[in-house]
Amino acid sequence: MATIRKVAPEIAAAWDLPPLGAPIPTPADPRGLTRMDYPASGSIGWMARVYSGCATFTRYFSDARYGGPGGSLRRAEIWRDELRQRVAARPRPAAADGARLARTDRPEQKLVGWYAYVRVAGRRCRRYFSDARHGGGAAARAAAEQWAAAILAGG
Repeated sequence: MATIRKVAPEIAAAWDLPPLGAPIPTPADPRGLTRMDYPASGSIGWMARVYSGCATFTRYFSDARYGGPGGSLRRAEIWRDELRQRVAARPRPAAADGARLARTDRPEQKLVGWYAYVRVAGRRCRRYFSDARHGGGAAARAAAEQWAAAILAGG
């Protein structure tokens, strides 16, 4: 059964409902905006997302609440742009210099070896060390450690 929400007449009178068959407006900058048209579940509107590092911020803007597809799109764009500015303004902690090694074992992709990741003075470096090229897993790991130590030492 459909969900029916009551709205005050003065709010509903201000809605600019599109005529039947009118095209849905498209955003000028579509990044982070998704049109949701699922009438069976009552989801008709725009979904806005902002990604920041490992965090995702999501908010849904219903056509019924914001006066149609145009109104919900405008509100989703405003929310997305404001949140992008707030996320960009957050201070980011400085990452410490250091190195780490990661083993990869994906023969179907011809990746069997070690990755070395190094961060020095805010700069990040990465290099792959193949077991086949270096003569086995232990030798590839030793080569990765040697490369990382040279980068950390300024070489």
